[in-house]
Amino acid sequence: MFFGVTSHTGLLVLLLCLCIQPATAQDIYRVQHQVPTVVERGNEVSLSFDVPTLNPSNLQDAFLFYKYDGDVSYSQQRASYNQGGFNLDLKIDNQDASSLQYYFVITLNNDQQITYPGSLPQSDPARVEIVENRRATESPATIEYTILSPEPGTSVLPSDAVIAITLFYEQGVVDSTSSFQLFLDDKNVTEQAEASEFFLLLTGADHPGKPPGFP
Repeated sequence: MFFGVTSHTGLLVLLLCLCIQPATAQDIYRVQHQVPTVVERGNEVSLSFDVPTLNPSNLQDAFLFYKYDGDVSYSQQRASYNQGGFNLDLKIDNQDASSLQYYFVITLNNDQQITYPGSLPQSDPARVEIVENRRATESPATIEYTILSPEPGTSVLPSDAVIAITLFYEQGVVDSTSSFQLFLDDKNVTEQAEASEFFLLLTGADHPGKPPGFP
């Protein structure tokens, strides 16, 4: 009877020891982070990792580990702490990769670590698709024009010369206040021309302040 009680008591103690485990930093803290939908090649992406309950006095350092598809190992970049979170800008400088993979590691003074993702970050990191820079891939705006005067093949006296050009383009795509320039004999005569959003007009001797290019 005595040994039975002792065995039973020992089993309870063993079970209690197995059930009661000290909490790890990963259990205490939760990293809040929004994975970007896509990132643009050639641009910087701003990443933030928030840990509101973290005491900065307990912080040792924090690093972002990242790689592109096809890379064997991760590169790393230190993150700065500011008001409950970590922020960094990462330049997407790989010209061939189609995706970015990364995870985040915070190391405390007691050498415990907090990670994002919280489980198996190195083998199962966050993944983001890389897309081409929108500005770099935008096609130049199409501008069509019609020369109203002079007519092709005609000759006029300088005093009678009138250059009239009508422009056709999608309004709002082109900045008409700064995009159009008129050159005559390799000389910029834009300031001497009368210009509107869709029309350019330059006259000869009758135009005030005869423009360069007219004798």
